[in-house]
Amino acid sequence: MPDSPGKLSRLWQEFKRRKVFKVIAVYAATAFILLEVVDIVTPALLLPSWTVTLVIVLLSVGFPIAIILSWIFDVTPEGIVKTDPMDMPADREAVPGDGYEDVSTSGRKSGDDSGSGAIRKRKLLSVSNVMIAVLFVAVCILIYPKIFKADRFKELRDESGMITLAVLPFDNLTGDSALYFWQNGISEYLINRLGSSEELAVSSSQVVNDVLAGTREVNTAALAPEIARKTASKINASTYVTGNFIGSGNDYSIMLNLVNTESGELIWSTRVDGDLKGDYRAVLNLLSDTVRNYLEIKALEKRVETDLSRAFPNSAEAYRHYIDGLNAIVAGDYSSAIESLEMAYETDTTFTFAAFYLAYAHSFSQQFDENLLHWTGRAHELRNNLPPAYRPWIELWYACYITKDVGDIRRYLDMMYEAALHSRFLWFDLAVTSTNFMDDYTKALIAFEKLEELNRQWEDDWRYDRFYQEYAWTLLMADRPGEVDRIVDIGLKINSQDGWLVLARGAARIMMNDSAAVRRIKEELRNLAEYYGATEADNEHYTGQMHCWAKDTIGAVDYFRRAYEMGRFNSLYMLIRCQLQINMNIDECFSLSEYYIEQRPESWNGPYLKGLSLHKLGRYREALDLFREVEERALGYHKWLQRDIREAERALAGQAS
Repeated sequence: MPDSPGKLSRLWQEFKRRKVFKVIAVYAATAFILLEVVDIVTPALLLPSWTVTLVIVLLSVGFPIAIILSWIFDVTPEGIVKTDPMDMPADREAVPGDGYEDVSTSGRKSGDDSGSGAIRKRKLLSVSNVMIAVLFVAVCILIYPKIFKADRFKELRDESGMITLAVLPFDNLTGDSALYFWQNGISEYLINRLGSSEELAVSSSQVVNDVLAGTREVNTAALAPEIARKTASKINASTYVTGNFIGSGNDYSIMLNLVNTESGELIWSTRVDGDLKGDYRAVLNLLSDTVRNYLEIKALEKRVETDLSRAFPNSAEAYRHYIDGLNAIVAGDYSSAIESLEMAYETDTTFTFAAFYLAYAHSFSQQFDENLLHWTGRAHELRNNLPPAYRPWIELWYACYITKDVGDIRRYLDMMYEAALHSRFLWFDLAVTSTNFMDDYTKALIAFEKLEELNRQWEDDWRYDRFYQEYAWTLLMADRPGEVDRIVDIGLKINSQDGWLVLARGAARIMMNDSAAVRRIKEELRNLAEYYGATEADNEHYTGQMHCWAKDTIGAVDYFRRAYEMGRFNSLYMLIRCQLQINMNIDECFSLSEYYIEQRPESWNGPYLKGLSLHKLGRYREALDLFREVEERALGYHKWLQRDIREAERALAGQAS
């Protein structure tokens, strides 16, 4: 025990002598810089999202290796050598062949060598210190914006969330004294136009002029930056606008800068060209609209959740309609969503996401019509208005509904998974696309789990009923019924009357052979049916749906048949599908499919059911013809239809051989 402090002290001294601590510091700084560089270039080069994780793993593996090497070896003027043990005496005598000389007997040669060695050692230490200093500066440069510049607009808003703004006189750089009146004319015009914004608190021109009245530079050609900044500070404007105009004849350019009053940092700049002597109203209207839209969009982005802030609009009014539209989608009100998104697009016809979410709303509201194709096509035309990372999402929809190219669907789906963007709408769509178009439930569950990570990160469960419904259904299709309860419980906290979630819980209990729980859930479904004013036939249908989700096809058939016999025509489709799936009552299915066609001639469901029936009856040519007809009429790519076409083609080939 008494020797322990001494041993620890010696160990500490040995770590210092072998420069282990210096190696740790240099390694950590270098690793930090490397991670920052990788984090920056990964999205720019469209590298996989796991690239950063791989670098972290490699650096973690390299860390103990670097420590071990620093303990064993040392960098000297003579190169890399093995470090001497600590107990080696400094004045040890030279032993022939061991690489050491006795400095007391080595004469002038020894003295010359020790002097040059000391110089080399000092140079090595100097280079080492310079390298460490450079690494330290680089780390500080990378850390600074993360700590001090996380949000340039954070300090620009007052307590109410509005951006406080002062518009200062513009500098006349034309050399034309006849245009001096535009110094105040431009700023006055901007104040009048921006002052009506509900998102901006704009200082009046009178207040600005009163503060400027005492300055010597107010009547000069250019307003000094320091004067501009002090003026904005005196009237408590956290942001100020300054600028200049230049040109001659009928060709003028107005340059505008938006500056942070406290830091003097340039936040944003823009330029507008036009004729100040002719149609000046058009020039100034364009300038004021550009500034107003930019500032209002920034103010709105800070008041909405992240899903809605990454919209990339050019009009604040269009952005407001867009926010209303996406909120309506989350609420399940697709009609209102379509109305709001159409207003957003009409206001700004370059607004890519307005067009895209119109296609989205039509799709998820089951309106598979020409509107879905129109808005998908329009979003595709506008895709270059989005940052590159978002464009494959538009391409994915275009492949699903326009080109129907399964190779493109798979490729763009993979690209969006790797991009790993922070959007709950995106991850939800990737999950649904993986199931509906690719039959890939494993990949869909990865997307749902990513969405859950965003919920935890933002400390807010998404209030979109459809998310929990699709998540629970995917777990059932992936044969993971034991995980359904957790998702259902969260979803029911959002909407306690969500019958689809109760249905999913019941399907999970059927799969787990919990008959007592199934009976209780069926009674709960019956109560929900009464709550929503559903008929007895509706209740039978949804109970059949529960058995269908549980992959109990025989049980599902009984419920769908009762629902159909009680007058619910829409149950006929599921009755035929389920029976054909288990090769049950094929002749009846054929007759019922013809009846379906008579009753719903506009729907392609009837021809598809008839084609399935014909295939089961061995009439492959007739079946294939109907499948081809359905392929022409159906919107988008359908994995099950393509599978049926391939099976019919193989059956025909088998007959021919």
